[in-house]
Amino acid sequence: MGFCFLSELSRENVGSLILFIVSAQTRLSTTMDATEALREFLMYVVANLIEQPKQAAIAVGHTQSGAISYRLQLAPEDVRRVVGKNGFTISAIRSLLNVAAQKHGVKVSLRIDGAKDFEFESAEPARPLETDKTESEDAV
Repeated sequence: MGFCFLSELSRENVGSLILFIVSAQTRLSTTMDATEALREFLMYVVANLIEQPKQAAIAVGHTQSGAISYRLQLAPEDVRRVVGKNGFTISAIRSLLNVAAQKHGVKVSLRIDGAKDFEFESAEPARPLETDKTESEDAV
């Protein structure tokens, strides 16, 4: 199985990513809080790398230091794709997430899990990676 690197994304996907970042910043300033905007950003990046988005979910919590903590639940083969060779892909994702978080004045951490069943203390329930969600899911 090959690994997918952010550098291997097509120009079209990179262009889409840039447009998404700009639109996310605009939406954040009008209707979203930083936690949800960063979650959507992470969801967009990861969804373009994995092959089984129906098995993926993102749980959001807070660390003891007050940072926003994101935990990705992925299928085992998708974990390899997101981590990438020598961890370069996950490192790039963390860098992008940290830059976006700095713009909103928050700190973040990101963890990847391959197992579907885990307990994440003081976190909202993991939501599927799919982008369609109802208003009740937006409530924290």
